[in-house]
Amino acid sequence: MNKAALEIVATMLIVCCLLALSTTAMAQSSPGGSPIAPKSSGQCSNKTIKGNYGCYLQGLLIFGPTQLPFVGLTMEQNDGNGNKASLEHVVVNGTSFNDGWDANTFTYNVNPNCTGKAVGYSPNSSDPIIQYFVVVDNGKEIDYVNAAHALPAICKRVGGED
Repeated sequence: MNKAALEIVATMLIVCCLLALSTTAMAQSSPGGSPIAPKSSGQCSNKTIKGNYGCYLQGLLIFGPTQLPFVGLTMEQNDGNGNKASLEHVVVNGTSFNDGWDANTFTYNVNPNCTGKAVGYSPNSSDPIIQYFVVVDNGKEIDYVNAAHALPAICKRVGGED
């Protein structure tokens, strides 16, 4: 290939790369200026997650150098006003806390950008449980992380909104 042809190819590559980058930047931008703004027609609120959710948790409880395997299931009911009641069954280090389900309560707040925080109490923890979460797919899913132990949870809406 001669020098003139290489210059044309190089110029075309640069133009293509710039077009690709500008298209990506435009796709990530939103009218509000935030690339993570929800893609739904409205914003999130406590009412977005009103209803029942089934949740699965798995990870490690970390207490200094001690790490214990943790698996849990919860069924939670959010009232749309910032209150949540749930039933949990957890297994830590291969042992269930009990043969059935434990009840716990939380308060929560959903921010307009679909992030949120919940604080609750469980008979299986002497400390409050602090969870940070994001609301996904217009409230069909809530993804949590436990602030103290970095335990993730994925919660899916069960049935329709109450």
